[in-house]
Amino acid sequence: ERSDFGLRFQPQDPDEENRTLPSANLVKVLEGLQRTIHLVAMMKESHIIRERVQISHDIQERFQLYCQPAVEGSYLLPVFVAGPNRDDCDQAEAPQIAGLTHRVMEFINTGNEGELRRIIPDPAFLSRIIDSLLKVFADKTGKYTLSILDSTGRTIAQSESMRREISRLNETGIFPKTREAPYPYAITGYLGKMNFLKKEFTLKTLGCGKLIHGQYPEEFQSKLAKIGNQIIRVEGGIDVDKNGIPSKIAYMNNFFHENTAEYVELNEVLPDGLRLANADCQMLKIYPSENGRLYHARHDEIEISLEAATHADLLELVQDFLEVQWRDIGMGEDSRLSVGAQRLKKKLHNHFMEA
Repeated sequence: ERSDFGLRFQPQDPDEENRTLPSANLVKVLEGLQRTIHLVAMMKESHIIRERVQISHDIQERFQLYCQPAVEGSYLLPVFVAGPNRDDCDQAEAPQIAGLTHRVMEFINTGNEGELRRIIPDPAFLSRIIDSLLKVFADKTGKYTLSILDSTGRTIAQSESMRREISRLNETGIFPKTREAPYPYAITGYLGKMNFLKKEFTLKTLGCGKLIHGQYPEEFQSKLAKIGNQIIRVEGGIDVDKNGIPSKIAYMNNFFHENTAEYVELNEVLPDGLRLANADCQMLKIYPSENGRLYHARHDEIEISLEAATHADLLELVQDFLEVQWRDIGMGEDSRLSVGAQRLKKKLHNHFMEA
């Protein structure tokens, strides 16, 4: 089975007979992690948070947390995200949500507030995700410490540092939990039919593929008519249903014609001290992400799958990501790497070398 997260519980009692974990603590950790995953999935699919967050049935079904048997002789519990059939072929989005959750945890754990805001630009989601992660790492009994590992076995979050950083973020008081309706928002989708008499249009949203209606100012009509059935990004006010899913574009302030994809040479985003291992041009694909509000960078061979609010932020994030991957995996000792990490290390060395 795939392992998206490794929950490593380290009992603090030196007495071997008392090295146990209360079931209530385990339940709280799993519940908190499950809610975090659901919130990340909602954010990625362009849901909007109201005062009371209600996880839709669709999100609950498609992004379930499954536990595998604990690693024998350890306190490591592997878990993974999948749909009801646990079929990876039909659940390509589940590993993406797990990977995005990894980055959220890692940026909080290291106090990297700038990167955290880039991948969660909506402060309402940021507040709720922080609240749910606090439940994961909230144990104050001193009975154990919790570390969370990614699929390569690398530690991405640890209880003490997570509690410290979450406390610091909450003390800033800059994460409002609600917004006035209709919500100021940007939404991306395929432009559909236009009614020139009523100044109305339809938009098929990216991510959930829902068809919503809206009105446009007269000065936008000629530009919209030239675009046809292509991707546009609409900024304005959005009405939402009880699950926080956009249902109508109440008003349009502006719109932008989105390019569907572009390619950037990896050589342009390499960190200092690293260069390509061969002369072949390695390309990084960049395109609008499924939630329509971010840019996505992808390179399957070396496992790059990142999102950011702007094009410039995304390229900087890719550079930082490659630096960390090369340092922790590319230069790591095989004896300290999992089988998956060793495979990635080989791929990294096929693509890069030290300058």
